Amino acid sequence: MSETSMVAADGTVLTTYNLREKNDEEKRLDALEEGKAVQDGAINDLGEVVGTLAEGGMI
Repeated sequence: MSETSMVAADGTVLTTYNLREKNDEEKRLDALEEGKAVQDGAINDLGEVVGTLAEGGMI
């Protein structure tokens, strides 16, 4: 959610991160995107098979 950085006297940078857990909507979106990636891969594989068959090839 936020980040705060400060430079220490010795020149090092100290950073604090404040994180939050994903909400239900973000989790559902992640699941949809993952499912779409799987579906896209399956469609691509099917396209390759159909193309091979259309060219008279064997699978």
